Amino acid sequence: IRERNCINKYYLTVICGRLENPMELCDRMTKDERMNVTSVLSLEEEEGKVMETVAVPLEYSRLDGRRFTLTEVKIITGRTHQIRAHLASAGFPLLGDVKYGDHTANRWAASKLGLNTQLLHARRLEFADCHSSEMLSYLQDRVIEAELPENFERIKKRHERSNHMKIVILDGYTENPGDLSWGELEKLGELTVYDRTSLTDEKEIIERIGDAQIVRSDKTPISKSTIDACPNIRFIGLLATGYNGID
Repeated sequence: IRERNCINKYYLTVICGRLENPMELCDRMTKDERMNVTSVLSLEEEEGKVMETVAVPLEYSRLDGRRFTLTEVKIITGRTHQIRAHLASAGFPLLGDVKYGDHTANRWAASKLGLNTQLLHARRLEFADCHSSEMLSYLQDRVIEAELPENFERIKKRHERSNHMKIVILDGYTENPGDLSWGELEKLGELTVYDRTSLTDEKEIIERIGDAQIVRSDKTPISKSTIDACPNIRFIGLLATGYNGID
């Protein structure tokens, strides 16, 4: 079926790091049969078999300051350890992968998530271009999906919950005109920094806070009506000394 290009195979995984954009990889691979390890080589090399992998980011998370990406992977070819070796060589190893992965991240995952193997799940099969085969034509346009294993579902929910932390800084320029880093706040969640926000336009203030849980301000006033209009707020912090900034 694969040789007739009748089937597309999709996998779901969690990778270490933040994959910003879809990634199409095409390289060569060789396998050490004794060690059962796949090595990734440049496409220009003469030895090895060609392997092609497409990775599409779905969701991002930060857990204990570590960045992860829930990713859908499509394999064009089918090589030994293709997804694990290919993504690791591109700088995005699978979480929990003891052979190709990030050992520091794996120790954290074992301790915090109870994970002792790579998060990789054969998620979906899509049948296409089966018209040319009388034997396979009945499969045309069929899609078969497999439910996530229990441990993957549990970790995926933890991943999704981490995305819900949104942090907004309404007037960051006065506190940090560019010589400081917001890095520590970025570890806590999705951070949005506005250099300046109107002191009098409450509509703009409400729109910028949106559904954030954490709001930090220097001079921008946060009134009771603003707080009422933004029910997700859990914490408001002042970036500098002052008074009468928060109702």
